Amino acid sequence: MTFTIYCHTHRDSKKRYVGQTRRTLRVRWCQLKGEARRGKEHPFYDAIREFGAEAFDGEILEQVSTLDGANESEIKWIAHYRSNETEFGYNVARGGNVGTQKTDGVRRTVAALAREAALSPEQKTARAMLGLAGLSPEERSEIARRREAKQPRKARVEKMAKAYVFARQAIARRPKKPRRLLLTPEQRRERVLAREARKTPEQRSEAVRKGHLKRSQAAKDAAVERMAVVNRGKRRKPKG
Repeated sequence: MTFTIYCHTHRDSKKRYVGQTRRTLRVRWCQLKGEARRGKEHPFYDAIREFGAEAFDGEILEQVSTLDGANESEIKWIAHYRSNETEFGYNVARGGNVGTQKTDGVRRTVAALAREAALSPEQKTARAMLGLAGLSPEERSEIARRREAKQPRKARVEKMAKAYVFARQAIARRPKKPRRLLLTPEQRRERVLAREARKTPEQRSEAVRKGHLKRSQAAKDAAVERMAVVNRGKRRKPKG
């Protein structure tokens, strides 16, 4: 198995991020960009979100065949570029899969997050109002619109349930078609006789003529079909 020690460098500031991976440099870079898009907290992910992925260049520093060798090489290259110092890079530890030795910047970030989590809801609301104090009405309305767009799952489910109930009520309000009555043979016969009684003599004679033509055409079609069957039988009969 091959382990790759890679480095991504910001073109303008020359700040570096050194890491190790068992995948190709391209695959690892796609993973890092994905973590940045999902909002993961890390100085390097923050830099990708701030400057854009196109502002960084990637390169392979070294390839080794063991995990211990990869850890040693990562520690060596981070020390070489001093990328675990905020002034020179984005690493937060000395490398080698050792995540306990964090820089001062990371410690300050963790402490700020802890203080934020310890605030009460009233204190959080007061801080949010203080932050909105310097914004224009347009900026406030834009922030409100974005918050409404990020509705929690429960609110979306409730909205879908209300829409479903409304649709069912609308269907129930539709006028229903009258059902066809089930008639007995005697009632059907009476209806037919009543319909015939309402016809004029000309309509009766026309109906008789159409019925005769229809029966004649059906008889002709049946005769043609019988002749075709006979002719096919004659063609298939073997010669003696």
